[in-house]
Amino acid sequence: MKIKFEDGYISHVPTACLIEDVQILRRAIYTNVSWTEMVGAVECVIECLSEVIERDTSSPDHAESQKVIRPSSSSLTAMCVENGIVVREDGSDILCMAGKPASEAMSGGVLQCDETSCPYYGNGCKPDKDSILLEGNIRFAYDDNGEFVLEELEQYEKADDQKEG
Repeated sequence: MKIKFEDGYISHVPTACLIEDVQILRRAIYTNVSWTEMVGAVECVIECLSEVIERDTSSPDHAESQKVIRPSSSSLTAMCVENGIVVREDGSDILCMAGKPASEAMSGGVLQCDETSCPYYGNGCKPDKDSILLEGNIRFAYDDNGEFVLEELEQYEKADDQKEG
């Protein structure tokens, strides 16, 4: 299965949300707060941004003719390789090892997987910790090392091609 980077998903974020997030992060960095308070501030911003992604994102204009995903904080991206959300060639979501769309793992900004609902959670797959196990047993870590991410995506394409062939 070939992949592509779909950059047509646009989040129309209320400016006040962005300002608030910047202010929270600025306070966490530049004021004398404990490590626990800093982590709490960062987690707060993550929750706010996750909510905005789901609430305020529109689909690409050409989506009527293709499948559409519902972006979330677990949607696959590789910005160090190319802009956009990583999807299958037909526009559908990349599937995890359990056969579910990757973007559903953190739907609603809340982890949708756990040890009881998925045999892969904790065994190489922890979407809430930025690692997801894709079909073909390919571990995709949200990593800023472009070569590593590109290798994972190429492995995913090859594994899926072998499954189809």
